[in-house]
Amino acid sequence: MIQSLLTIIGGIDTDGMNADFSADLNHMDAPFQLFSFRNVINFLLGFGWTRVVFYNTIESSVLLLLLAFIVGCVFVLLFFLLISQLLKLSEDNTFRWTI
Repeated sequence: MIQSLLTIIGGIDTDGMNADFSADLNHMDAPFQLFSFRNVINFLLGFGWTRVVFYNTIESSVLLLLLAFIVGCVFVLLFFLLISQLLKLSEDNTFRWTI
């Protein structure tokens, strides 16, 4: 529950990765990892709340599961778009000489 809350408010940036070997994992260029703990939480957040909200409205359980799956995938996509937009705000503070 703490990971879910911190994912929603943006408190932790480690994705639960703890390496027990001596490799450097901070060199990854991709700002977004598709299969991470945070994305599982985002998917389950969208999936679960969709099932809760539409449980009494949609009679077909197959249609309800399909809709919940789609909304879960949309939550992961929205998180990706949010992170990619936030990364555009970063600065490169290196000094460059112009000739």
